[in-house]
Amino acid sequence: MRTLSVTCGAARALAIGLVEKVVPPDELDAAVDAWVDAIVAAGPQAVRLQKALMREWERLPLDEAIRAGITTYRTSVAGGEPARMLAEFTARRRK
Repeated sequence: MRTLSVTCGAARALAIGLVEKVVPPDELDAAVDAWVDAIVAAGPQAVRLQKALMREWERLPLDEAIRAGITTYRTSVAGGEPARMLAEFTARRRK
């Protein structure tokens, strides 16, 4: 999530998809902290794979980008991280 303080162009940036969220200046630090916490809570392998995939997508034609996404998905599932994180989430919900 990209976050931008409320300024003259913030509403426009949100409208065109340049940012995902606009917050008042006094809420900016909390919004950034929440986003960082969400990234940190994600599986480290998933974050690494997604960052690498996004860099690939910037240079690939659509059909190759789709194949790269499928390959990355297979890699992430084969690593076991999604199943482990889902089990941890389910265990927390049962408590």
